[in-house]
Amino acid sequence: MNQRRIDWLAAGIIFIIALVIYLLTVSPTVAFWDVGEFIACSANLGVPHPPGTPLYVLIGRIFSLIPISAEIAFRINFISVLTAALSAALVVLITSRVTRSFKKGNPTEKIRWVPTVVGVVGALFTIFAFSMWENALEAEVYAPSAFIGLLIVYLAIVWRERTEHAKEKRPGLPLPKADNRLMLLAFYIVMLAAGIHLTPVMILFALIPFIILVNHRLLPTFFLGVLALAFMLFEPGWPQLAVVALFAIYFFVQAVGSKKGSGPAFVFGGAYALLILLAALKVGPVILIAGVVLLTAAFFYAGKKYDVDLKFFLLGALVIVIAASVQFYLMVRAQQHPSINMVNPSTWDRFISVLRREQYGRPTVQNQIWPRKTVVHPDTGQPTGVGVIAGLFWQIVFYFKYFFWQWGLQNLAGKSALTVIARALLAAVPVILGVFGLYSLAKRDRKLFWLLLTTFLVASFGLVIYLNMRFGHTGPLPKGMAGLPQEVRERDYFFTFSYVFWGLFTGFGVFEIIASIKESLRKKIASRVAAITVSSAGAVFALLIGFVNLPMLTRHGDWIPLEYGYNLLASCEEPSVILTNGDNDTFPLWFVQEVPSTRYENNSKPYKHGVVNANLSLLNTPWYIEKLKRKGAPVSFVYESRNEKVALTRKMQASAGIGGAVVWEGYVAHPPIKKRTFEFSRNTQTIKADRKGRLRDPNRRVVGRVEYKTGRVSLTIAPSDVRQDTAYITASYGSGEIENLPSHVFVSRTKVVMLADIMIRDMIATNSGKVYADSEKVAVSGFSTKIPLDYLLPQEVFAEHVLSNYNEGVMPIYFSTTVSPGRVREYAPYLIQEALVYRVRRAPEEELTRVRPAIDVDRSYEIFTEEFMMKSILDPRVRRSGQTRGLFINYGIAMQEIAEKLVFMGQARKAYEFAKIIDSFKVEEAVRRVFLMNLYVFARQAGADEDAERYYREMESKGWLDSQFHIRQGITYARAGDTVLAEQELKRAYAQATRENPQGFVSLVMFYLETVKDSARARELVDAWDGRFPGHELSFRLYLDYLGEPGEALRVLDYIILAHPGEMQLIKLRDSLKAKYNL
Repeated sequence: MNQRRIDWLAAGIIFIIALVIYLLTVSPTVAFWDVGEFIACSANLGVPHPPGTPLYVLIGRIFSLIPISAEIAFRINFISVLTAALSAALVVLITSRVTRSFKKGNPTEKIRWVPTVVGVVGALFTIFAFSMWENALEAEVYAPSAFIGLLIVYLAIVWRERTEHAKEKRPGLPLPKADNRLMLLAFYIVMLAAGIHLTPVMILFALIPFIILVNHRLLPTFFLGVLALAFMLFEPGWPQLAVVALFAIYFFVQAVGSKKGSGPAFVFGGAYALLILLAALKVGPVILIAGVVLLTAAFFYAGKKYDVDLKFFLLGALVIVIAASVQFYLMVRAQQHPSINMVNPSTWDRFISVLRREQYGRPTVQNQIWPRKTVVHPDTGQPTGVGVIAGLFWQIVFYFKYFFWQWGLQNLAGKSALTVIARALLAAVPVILGVFGLYSLAKRDRKLFWLLLTTFLVASFGLVIYLNMRFGHTGPLPKGMAGLPQEVRERDYFFTFSYVFWGLFTGFGVFEIIASIKESLRKKIASRVAAITVSSAGAVFALLIGFVNLPMLTRHGDWIPLEYGYNLLASCEEPSVILTNGDNDTFPLWFVQEVPSTRYENNSKPYKHGVVNANLSLLNTPWYIEKLKRKGAPVSFVYESRNEKVALTRKMQASAGIGGAVVWEGYVAHPPIKKRTFEFSRNTQTIKADRKGRLRDPNRRVVGRVEYKTGRVSLTIAPSDVRQDTAYITASYGSGEIENLPSHVFVSRTKVVMLADIMIRDMIATNSGKVYADSEKVAVSGFSTKIPLDYLLPQEVFAEHVLSNYNEGVMPIYFSTTVSPGRVREYAPYLIQEALVYRVRRAPEEELTRVRPAIDVDRSYEIFTEEFMMKSILDPRVRRSGQTRGLFINYGIAMQEIAEKLVFMGQARKAYEFAKIIDSFKVEEAVRRVFLMNLYVFARQAGADEDAERYYREMESKGWLDSQFHIRQGITYARAGDTVLAEQELKRAYAQATRENPQGFVSLVMFYLETVKDSARARELVDAWDGRFPGHELSFRLYLDYLGEPGEALRVLDYIILAHPGEMQLIKLRDSLKAKYNL
């Protein structure tokens, strides 16, 4: 059989193996992070977060219609499964093709199966690499990006083979067109890939040196691709001019030794210098365009002289336009206002801002890569204390951490030393093989060595420079430094393409080892045995890595994210608004609301579409506020005004620029006005505003003017409805009120109110029916929209004006329990917990001092027991990710709160039966300790003595029966009304109290003072403590603030002063107390 066919057969087998492995471990539904957003957008043609990934969404939509599963989410996840399996097949084809292309003298030439086998080994390392495997299991862009990148490299290798073969056959003649068409296809795929992710687009930088080595005549086309990329990523200016410099350098290099001389190069250089001068002088657009036209003409002149393939260049330009057209999906679809419409790129400015990811900061080369985010905190702008070189060093350290993760050095916490050593030795195998592979390429084929090495460097260290990430989510961190900026999650997935390329290198490494053995062994049989042994060993090591990574990666049966999104929505009534915190309590909700699933009762429809999800991070952006308004959220600010009655006053003197003796003038209610949206009817005619604000009748006659910024309307004709000196028109217009909201407001030198906090108050006030007069609003410098003063005042003022009289008018408003404690604390008295959400309410008078939200026990219990889906999270066979462990905490805390209330209501048995499943939650030891403490109390109160004893033994074996244990038990018993058991536990805690650790003492004193109202026993306890530890600050505070004994407090203070004779603040405090109490 032909060797190429054998390679393709092996690639097909690897494809099937990878497909089966990935299908057995793929997520059956949505996963956490961006997956929910991508699936929801693909299923319903939405617009995901910048840069929008339009091609991925369109491909996802196609896959969502292919009936390979009843689950639409699975169909879209299959994109990653398929492309990851195809990537493994391409690794076989690339490795085998490259090793077969090595020149004469190849030691394995007579063992023809070696290139195929080493390709298989490289593919196995690629299949089982941690990040590649993880991204093959969910709807993400990184597996498709890896496939596209490998496909481009494969096309480049085949193009190079055919080009050099043509050179050998036709020396001195033009290259066959088919070869250039093959490279044109690769170029088209590169540019088209921008619609999925920028990772494969970065291969442009690796292809450039390769093209220089193979056929430099195509180089300007790839420079054009880099120029297009620069326009896509950065604002027009110096980045694009810097790319044009590549053309100039190319022409001057070509001029060296050319028969055409250096004249054409200087023509292009002069045009380039002129363009730089025009840009520096900031001339008008017409002159600048003329400069660009002149530069283009100079390019074609110089290109023709220096034998540039201008036909290929023009085709490349056409390819860029065609490939870029997919991006316009974002603008077209955004204008239809889909339910997920991130940044709403319905206008040109917003469309460009999405492509350039301006939501994450204005894109310039400088602010993208400098300063390093490990050196200057990106949120505060303050130095972190880490030097520039050290900051870059730490970012490279994170890459190497993720690199070693791929081969088994993941999740080592709590593992034995023997396990860590074994894992390290296992990870060393692909690392060493990869190094050998690079050596083999450098020795045997320098051109391919530079192509593959450059691609790896761009996909690894190039991305480290460009992404400029913070410190890693889980470290490591510099010793002795706190408050460093850290990523919100691990970022290994960004570098998936580089790990795939290292898989390629491992195949070349196995080849090099076999080749070296073959050179040292003369016997044919011995060399064959050695080749089989080495390749088998490589495959075995790859499989071992797969077995190590499998438990950390498999998503088989993992419906946990879907269940969580469903449960959050189940906690809410419909319609309503739920305020969520981040990606993982937002995207699962979007998925459940947008994508049908067999897990819902009615699988033909999404679930609770009437619940409006308000993400607090996105709530700082006007486009998102407009989206919430469109979905029915109670927002007072408007994006359009329909049939608004505008009052106009007669003016006896005409305004400047408007003819006639009488002018009618007035102001709309919601300025500014969006251009070309203002219109009203007069009799049977419709009067509309043009781009400049001139009001024209159907005959195009100017009959007035509207000032877009201020909302002022002036008419030179009488309106239909005139009442003496006042007239009225009924107008409709697009309002810029929401667009002109400030992202933040400084209310003092040290305090800033974010737009998200303003909008929380606005939704609460609007929902309660509160309407603010213009006199109750304030203007913010630089913004036309006025904001109610209540939204900027301290929380207690807003509570007095709005929350104290809150009426749930339009719909319930909820906070997710995942919202930061600081935000919840502000509204705590006015919140009541219902399962996994806090509902805004009017607080009873007696609860206004609460620091934690109250809980609706009956409704929470009903939702948990009758509506929640928790089958997957309670299944011990399902993988427990970091996000899942966080959900255990969320569920556990809520269930404990419910159980405590049930105990207080005298339903101890019901409380324990409800809460005991918490015992199965897999959490960190610190959380497990808290859960067990509470379960122990619930079990004892319910009479479940065997379970209580089991909990007690576990805590005892782990050394958790300390004062904290007894304090927690005492507090729990006190909340349940069992003061006898509470006192027993707190006395045990008091017995363990020391001067340095006095919590047990404080807890028992406060129990006597606040729970049993026995100040005499509290006084006895403080006296005893003062006797044990004279001069203790707590004794002073308790005597003074709680027991009303200033004399005793001064006695303790005198003792403290004796111990600290130089503390003048203590002496002043003593003197002031003596004067206050006449002592």
